[in-house]
Parts: sequence; C-alpha cells; structure tokens
Amino acid sequence: MKLLMLGGTAFLDRHLVEAALGRGHEVTLFNRGRTNARLFPGVERLTGDRDGGLEPLRGRRWDAVADTSGYVPRVVRQTAELLRDSGAYVFVSSGSVYPLRSQDRSENGPLDRMDDPSSEDVQAHYGPLKALCEEVVIDTLGERTLVVRSGLIVGPLDPTGRFTYWALRLGRSGQVLGPGAPERHVQFIDARDQAAWILDMAEARRGGTFNVAGPARPFTFAELLSRCPGPVTWVPDQFLLDEGVQPYAEMPLWLPASMGNLNMPIERALGAGLLTAIRSRQWEAWRSGCAVRCAPARHRCPVLTGLYKPPAWLTGRKMQNVSSCRRTRPTDAQRCSLRFGLKVTPSRHAARGQVASVRASTQVLIRSPRRHSRSIPRHLDAERSIDGELESAGLHLPEGRPAWRP
Repeated sequence: MKLLMLGGTAFLDRHLVEAALGRGHEVTLFNRGRTNARLFPGVERLTGDRDGGLEPLRGRRWDAVADTSGYVPRVVRQTAELLRDSGAYVFVSSGSVYPLRSQDRSENGPLDRMDDPSSEDVQAHYGPLKALCEEVVIDTLGERTLVVRSGLIVGPLDPTGRFTYWALRLGRSGQVLGPGAPERHVQFIDARDQAAWILDMAEARRGGTFNVAGPARPFTFAELLSRCPGPVTWVPDQFLLDEGVQPYAEMPLWLPASMGNLNMPIERALGAGLLTAIRSRQWEAWRSGCAVRCAPARHRCPVLTGLYKPPAWLTGRKMQNVSSCRRTRPTDAQRCSLRFGLKVTPSRHAARGQVASVRASTQVLIRSPRRHSRSIPRHLDAERSIDGELESAGLHLPEGRPAWRP
C-alpha cells in the first residue's frame, strides 16, 4: 500500500509511519521539514505547507492518506480536494467535537458548534473546528473517509503532560492526591494501538466515523492510581475548585462532574477490530521511576520530579543551574505544585523570562512556553507535605497511613 502521511514526525503520526514501514508499506511524508527532519532517512519526503504550499502533491495519487494535522476547515479542504483521486482518507479528529455536557457522545450524537463559523482560532474553538474539518473531508471524499475521533492518546513520544503527569507522580511514590470520585471512569489509548488499528482500517478500505479510546473495559481513576506504591488520599471536586485548580489543565484527567464528561462509547471501534491494552511494562516503568518526558510549560501542568535523559542536542553539555536568576511572579503551575506537595523557588531564566524551579537531586526537562525555543533543563525539589492543607480543609488522612514525605 502506498501511504501519504501528512506530518509523520511527531507523536501519533510518527507511530503510524513506523507501523506502516514495519508492515512493508511504501510511505511518503509531506511536511514543512521543521520537526525531526532526520527521521526515516529511507522514506520519500515532500516539503511544503498545507496552507498554500501543496504543489509537491499535485498530480500524485496514493492508496491511502493519513491526516493527523488538520485543524482549520479551509486548509483541510485544500488538501482533500487536491487528493480527491487517492484512495482512503483517514482524518484524525478528536472527542472534543462533542459538547462537554452532552448526554449523547456516540458517533451519531450532536457536535459542538461555534457562533462564528468563519473563525480560525484553534485554541478557542478546537472541538468545533475539528467537527467542521470532518464535514469538509466527508463532503469531498464521501464513503472513502475514515474519521477517527480520538480520546486521550498516550505512550512513547507524547509531547504533552496530560498523562505523563501521572506517570511521573506515581513513579515518585509517596502519598498521592486523588482528584474527585475514585469510581469515575477515565479513558486513554496507547498511540501504538491506535496506529495499528488505523492501518488495519486503511488496508481494508473501511470508512465511517469511530470513537477511538480505551481501555476496552471501564477503567476507574482508582484503578489508575492503584499502581502507586504509596497511599492515595481522595479529595472532593469542590475542594480542588475552591483551591483554584484548573480542571484537566492543572490536574490531568480530572474533570468535575458539574462540568461534563469526557468519556465516549467505543463499541463501534471495538466491533471494527480495535484492540487496546494497558501495557504492563509501562506500569513497571512508572514504579521504577523511568525517564518520562515532562509536559511543556504551555500546558500548565503541575511541576513534577523525575529522571531525565538529555536529548541529543544537549548530550555532553553541562546542565546549568538557574537558581540565581531574579524572582518573578509564580505561574499557575507553581501555585498548583505548592498546593500538592512541591516547594517551588520562583526564578527567571535570563534568556527566556520563564519561571524555573531549582535545587533537587533529580533533573527534568521543562519545555519553554515559547513555541520554537529550545528546552531548558531545570532542577526540582519535593520538600513540602500536603498534610497541613488537607487538614485545614477538614480532610484528614485515614488512620494508619503515614504522612506524605518526598
């Protein structure tokens, strides 16, 4: 099968390329050549831009097209119309197309809409824009379109802190704060499982719209945190809201019941052969505190300690201590960290103007909030217990549980 990958060097798309090459498919990458440009040296590369720079694709045909980087309907239409003569078109969408408070999050349920359909503000209207992109592709290619409404995608190369937050936190052990109701269901899927299923569907030329998440059986927050070797203290939603914790952004996977629901029914995808697994080796890696890439600062996730393997560009360089930089106002991430067990020293990196946390025995990489700037190594230290704040809120540890210590 000849596969055109729009992107191909980041997260899910990179796993798609690796899986396709592993199956012997002929892969072509189309991107701007800015991210991981040296990956897949034996693969055909076409350099261009999805917004007005599609000339390298003109006159070409592929058996399947995988689109993981479509966010604006106008841009997606350009690509879909140019590749109309190709075979299957896989558009990776998102569960964000459903309104949070929707009771029907099935594939036939109502989709989120925005007041101004002409807006292209992806940050403000991510879900509605994805829904419009789906419609553009279906209108252009019809039944050859496979729409993949993804839940939380996790696994190797994950550039966000939405799931690695918990990987790092559980790997650090000690007492863990459990947000909300322990019986609340959570969904996530390994990028490798999703990539394998997408290729299965493309090879079979199957179209349609599918919610794609996991695990196959209901999985609770309590089960997720049961991998932690230390005790878990569950606190109600209202306590976190009163403390000013931002749902999902500052406490990944947590969304108060009053705000809606993120879970989707996945029976249709399971019936189409989706296989999901909670990989045991990942849990073991968490317990041993393996190297996990921490979240970019722009996601405002709480700062965590962990082991860090320097990237290639940093190999051989001395890790810089930035503790002497001058004080600035703490970020949301720092305030959240102070609430949940980390003593953070506000400081400013001379070149980035970003708050840093320093002085610890383990090193971790916190990416700069500037989109195209290099990552800055930081030192973190866990020096503060959450016991006092829990008790001041009227929440006490169960008897027999040791007080949390780093």
